Amino acid sequence: DGPWILLDGGSGGFGGAGDAGSKAAGGNDRGQSVVLPFVHFHGRSQVSDIIVSHGHDDHAGGLVAALDELRPAAVWVGGAVTSANCQSPALDALQAEAGRRSVPVVHPTEGFVLPAGRGGELQVRFLHTGAVCEDAADMNDASMVVMVTYGRVSFLFPGDLGTGGEEALIKRYPGLAATVLKVGHHGSTSSTSPAWLDALHPRIAVISVGTNLYGHPSPAVLARLAAQGVPVYRTDECGAVTLVTDGQKVAVKPFRGRQQDSHTKAAKSFAVASCTEMVLDAGNGGFGQTAKRRSSDIVSSLRD
Repeated sequence: DGPWILLDGGSGGFGGAGDAGSKAAGGNDRGQSVVLPFVHFHGRSQVSDIIVSHGHDDHAGGLVAALDELRPAAVWVGGAVTSANCQSPALDALQAEAGRRSVPVVHPTEGFVLPAGRGGELQVRFLHTGAVCEDAADMNDASMVVMVTYGRVSFLFPGDLGTGGEEALIKRYPGLAATVLKVGHHGSTSSTSPAWLDALHPRIAVISVGTNLYGHPSPAVLARLAAQGVPVYRTDECGAVTLVTDGQKVAVKPFRGRQQDSHTKAAKSFAVASCTEMVLDAGNGGFGQTAKRRSSDIVSSLRD
């Protein structure tokens, strides 16, 4: 089936979008309890690469277990994490384990494209790979932003990037668009500005979120998505959200999904949160083309 790429793998639970769910933080290791079982369920025993958006435990806390068992060729992290002020226990543990296993830790430059399969048609593009990071409070804006493209379909993963970073990307990449948007920072008001949505014109939005103390996702963010008619799939309501594409159409299959009578219903009819299975034509996204693959609240798996 070709290579899989693991994009983030962190904690989750009552403590919030970032509860301490890793061995490094002294919690239950979500790599062992969630990430690896998900990968094994799909019949996989290895991933080609691990990509870490940033060092917060809810994004990196389960990756040591994944590195130990899934034997990636490389671990990709943003340049800002080289700053001691922007390290974290989860990143420290991950990079130390990579060193022990002789797995290279790579800091990609902005715009670097990682060919991921199908003769280079399936691409992982690093749009944002770091920022000035003077202390841990800046770590969200140091998130690596990754776009996965295949055919006419695109998936955009902004990590916890804030509205300032979103504005910078809109200016840096004129015409930036996305078929599927993984909503930044679990639906926090610090991300997903109206200007961001106006630029991207996403056809589908996925929010990775669980029970938390922060009020994620924000009603204001949900209202912005609803105003643009974007169907929203939340992992706290739908469970794992799997998206499958052939480069032309996208099928959304929530774990706790409901089938609809017609898969041709327009996306704009799903005005708010929905766990309804659906298929839609991609249109254009990305940079005049677009993306391919599957996504869930824990694993983003890229296959040929």
